[in-house]
Amino acid sequence: MFEVENFNQVFQMTLPLEAADQILSQMENAYGSGFDKKFGHINADELRNQVCAVLNGITPKQLQNGLEQLNHQPWCPSLPEFRTWCEGAQENLFWTANHAWAKATTYLDYPKTPITEFTKSALDAVRLILQNEGQKSASYAFRDIYNDLVNEAKARGQIQQMWDRKKELPPPPEFVSISKAEQAMSESDKQICSRQLELMSQGISPKDARKQAQLEIKATKPALINKAQDKSVLIELKSEPVLTPFQKMIAEGKTAAEAFKLCRGATA
Repeated sequence: MFEVENFNQVFQMTLPLEAADQILSQMENAYGSGFDKKFGHINADELRNQVCAVLNGITPKQLQNGLEQLNHQPWCPSLPEFRTWCEGAQENLFWTANHAWAKATTYLDYPKTPITEFTKSALDAVRLILQNEGQKSASYAFRDIYNDLVNEAKARGQIQQMWDRKKELPPPPEFVSISKAEQAMSESDKQICSRQLELMSQGISPKDARKQAQLEIKATKPALINKAQDKSVLIELKSEPVLTPFQKMIAEGKTAAEAFKLCRGATA
């Protein structure tokens, strides 16, 4: 037996007609001719009833979310679209095709405009049409492609994602800074500095490490400082070579990085 009373509960409206009037009034004030174009052909009483039916079950807090979106969205929404504004987190709701196209055209002039991944994909797909046939033809193709992408995403349970502009930028080239002091050094001097650092890491003093490195790289005949000292510490029998400012700093105990920095400052 068909129990009418049970089904009547389904059609009971929780949104008062007075609230529907206020919603429509705010939409009309926000969008003007856009509101008339979308709803002007509907009888006022019928439109109020539609608002109550579509927004049935919406809480006051949710309704406030939807009304706040009226100040941010550039197009007049349909009633089902307005309900989606009321429900849930807006960042996870897919843009409509019209909204996506509006954002895409703005992005063409201002590449820093935030757009979604599907908006970027659909825009890339119609760039050739845009160049050859203009925006009107491209907009039709864009909407079809965008709607297909969104429908497929919804079927897979995906949510809207914003497009990351960094994905399109090429990676920065690897750059190794070479100071003027390094460029002026001969190959043997570079080898001496490198060997000196190795010896210093073993606990040898900078001065002694420098001398031993010079002996090893330049193959000068070494002699022990004395028999009581560590045999790994060698001195040079010949007269002290003329050192560059960089070499002098290393011999004084400065690190290679500090020496490079000081030499570069002196030549700037």
